[in-house]
Amino acid sequence: MICVVDRFEIKGRGVVVAPDFSSPQLGWPFREETVLLINGFDERETTAQLCQTHHHIRIPDVALDNRWRIAMIFPNLRTEDVPIGCEIWVRKKLRDELLQKSEAQGQS
Repeated sequence: MICVVDRFEIKGRGVVVAPDFSSPQLGWPFREETVLLINGFDERETTAQLCQTHHHIRIPDVALDNRWRIAMIFPNLRTEDVPIGCEIWVRKKLRDELLQKSEAQGQS
């Protein structure tokens, strides 16, 4: 489960939500996933796009993990459809893939 802490709309792309995620690998493949969006008693299945994004940070000593992130975008929704505080439920397989890097970092 992901709790939305912020979101913004990019015209022509959709609603991008925060938080974003560590990239388990460079070259993460673009994918679409069906997710469950829950806002109180309102539940909706919708399509989320997950893609690797590059943050152009000009500070040279910023870690690679902060430069390459996985973003979740809802191409068919508007900002009012994804209120701050709502929950996004994903399949276990996707959750495990997204957590793979952070769990490995915790073991070192």
